[in-house]
Order: sequence, then structure tokens, then C-alpha cells
Amino acid sequence: MEYKLVNIMEDKVLTTVNKAAGQLGCCTCNKCKVDLAAYVLNRIPPKYVDTEKGALYTRANHMSSDFDTKLLMEVTQAAATIGKPVGHN
Repeated sequence: MEYKLVNIMEDKVLTTVNKAAGQLGCCTCNKCKVDLAAYVLNRIPPKYVDTEKGALYTRANHMSSDFDTKLLMEVTQAAATIGKPVGHN
């Protein structure tokens, strides 16, 4: 069996960025969304897992509305700090 480390926060952050970027007035091109996600990921603790069971368990523990609110606050801060307006060059 091959083991692979995965930071499950990457998917969670990218999902939040994808949902919120346009609503926050940011450019929604892939590069800008990845920039926002990188900013957030550098400011929250990583959650590494090495098995699918571990990933499911950790995702279940991070599915609270409190966690989602904190994550959205981080994305909002990222947008305010580095977000580029829609149609930037």
C-alpha cells in the first residue's frame, strides 16, 4: 500500500475561496483564487492525513459552522489584503 500525505485544509480553503471570491469583489481567475488560498493556508494550521479514513475523520471534525465562519473570515482578510478587483490586468 502506498501512503501519501495530504493537507485536507487545501480542499476546504479552495472550496471557500471559490464560493466567496466573486462576492468579495475579487477577480475569480484561477491564479487570483490560488493566491487567496495560499494566503489563507499560510495562516491556518495544516491538517495532514495519510489515509482516507483519517481524511474522513478530520473532515468530519472540521464541518462546524464555527470553523466555516473562521475560515470565511480568513478568506475575507485575504481578499482585503491581496485581492485584485475583477477585470484587473
